[in-house]
Amino acid sequence: LVWTGQEHQRAADLLGQELAPRLIFLIDEVEAHLHPAWQQRVLGALLAVVNSLRAETEVQLLVVTHSPLVMASVEPLFEPASDRWWDLDLIDGSVTLSERSFERQGDANSWLMSEAFDLPSAGSLARQQALDRARQLIRQQDQANAADIAASERALHLCLSGTDPFWNQWRWAKTKFCWSAEFAP
Repeated sequence: LVWTGQEHQRAADLLGQELAPRLIFLIDEVEAHLHPAWQQRVLGALLAVVNSLRAETEVQLLVVTHSPLVMASVEPLFEPASDRWWDLDLIDGSVTLSERSFERQGDANSWLMSEAFDLPSAGSLARQQALDRARQLIRQQDQANAADIAASERALHLCLSGTDPFWNQWRWAKTKFCWSAEFAP
């Protein structure tokens, strides 16, 4: 950004022209190759650079991201009067660009499950599948057999931490439906 601003100034001087009243920077995948800690800081740093450029030139940033950390980090910086959030979605085989109302989600996990990313959870696909299967067994407890319960519990152990809140639900279901300890892996 600084280099472009300086080159813009140099080109205007060489050509004997006024500075352009507006510069637009398009930054695709702003989070690319950045450590998560840097993803949290990149937009703030870019805005600080933009604010340090010459006052007579309006600078607009168009930033594209797939990072929930970037989205969470922009929350305190987002100015509804001047900033916009546009979302690209694939709907029935066509790409659709829609302006969205910017609503603070609070953290990266909440952004993952927001309309920005449309994910059912912030965990892995294997975790979501294991949870879906376990919940199905709980809902249909009268149809659950020992092999399905044991397989589901093994899958849960592979995907969940020991402190995951779902374990309480699973243990309660095992007690309520008299799923015996023999089903444990």
